[in-house]
Amino acid sequence: MTPIYIKYDSEHYRDTEVIKMREEDITKKNCFLYVIRYDTASIKDELMRLKDLIDKYNGDPKPEKWERAKEYSKSQMKRLEEIRKYIHRHLEIIRYLVKNHRLDPGKFDYVYIKYSVDLFYDAYYMDPEYDQPGLADLISDIEDQIGQLDAALQFLDGEKAA
Repeated sequence: MTPIYIKYDSEHYRDTEVIKMREEDITKKNCFLYVIRYDTASIKDELMRLKDLIDKYNGDPKPEKWERAKEYSKSQMKRLEEIRKYIHRHLEIIRYLVKNHRLDPGKFDYVYIKYSVDLFYDAYYMDPEYDQPGLADLISDIEDQIGQLDAALQFLDGEKAA
């Protein structure tokens, strides 16, 4: 009887395991990116709604119309702060999973999310009756930030494809 030799290539096994783990991490990353994209899109939608309310006030500057914009801002501030925390936490998880420095949570938050939330605070504390130039600036800032959030959504789509 001749012995059977089984060639065990431990190096190949480890490479296969690493590749499998990376595929799982990439799948997880894409799932988190989907959630981050959804949350970022919802912030953009809320900014668009705020801009619509401010535009209605500008078309017919009655105090009750500004109160609607102000109350809407107040109701969204806390909710958007929570979304901001979720986005940051999910980006931290992605960074841990795949070591992607392009998805830096602090930078993404500062550039795209924090300023969006700040605009709701600005709208809430503004008195447009006495600060028309400030209102024009707020509208311009909201429009610019909506464009920034569009860029963020495209960036997230590109990261998911990568």
